[in-house]
Amino acid sequence: MTIKRIESRSFLGPIRINTSSSGASSVGEQVVRFADSQRERHYKVAVAAAENSGKLLAAEADLTSITNIDQNTGKSEIINQAINLGTFQKEAFENAVFLRFKNAVEDKIASKASQLSAKYENENNAPELFTQEFKSFLDGLGQDSKGFYKQYIVDRGGNYLEAKRTDLENARTRRIYQETIDEKNEGIEKQSKFFFHIGNRLDHAQFAKSLQQELTNQKVYESIGVTDKEEISDVRKILRKSAVSGAIAKIL
Repeated sequence: MTIKRIESRSFLGPIRINTSSSGASSVGEQVVRFADSQRERHYKVAVAAAENSGKLLAAEADLTSITNIDQNTGKSEIINQAINLGTFQKEAFENAVFLRFKNAVEDKIASKASQLSAKYENENNAPELFTQEFKSFLDGLGQDSKGFYKQYIVDRGGNYLEAKRTDLENARTRRIYQETIDEKNEGIEKQSKFFFHIGNRLDHAQFAKSLQQELTNQKVYESIGVTDKEEISDVRKILRKSAVSGAIAKIL
């Protein structure tokens, strides 16, 4: 509403009068505007009440009825109960049900992924075994699901599959690496005893042949990163020392 200032003259001088533009609106128009605002307010209150009612129905629903998938709709079984709900109540109900479905499925997938990861972590083919059983689990979990329900299972299942499979592959690599190091060290220990006996027999030809063979083996280990030139040099010294000790024991 705007305020207009009107100036007129009298015997006493200029007179300023403030007038309101509301005078241009009829009482009927003002009543209509007021009624419209009240109707809009009541509409918003009704929508909010319907949405809250729909959310409450979803919150009170049994979790099994939410995680079980209806073969016909591909959605949670309980969605069928929304057929008699109003538009806003139904929309709020379905959104809340889907949210509970996602949380429950997330927990199931995470739990199964951790369980299978622990089950196969020490197996040589752990990534393959995990993938096979986890895939079967997801097939059962997503059976009959459609639309957003199916896609959510696919997305979350895929994320967990890739993460856990990568963890198992890395663990297998570390395990094989450590096993190779242990194998190398055990081999050096055995060769040290063998070279002692070579020295004890004073077999120079066998010493040269066996030393060359063992150094070749060490270079293979070097190529896969479980030893280096410095350690190979130390191995050479260890074997020579063992042979010398054997020779001394023979002489004495």
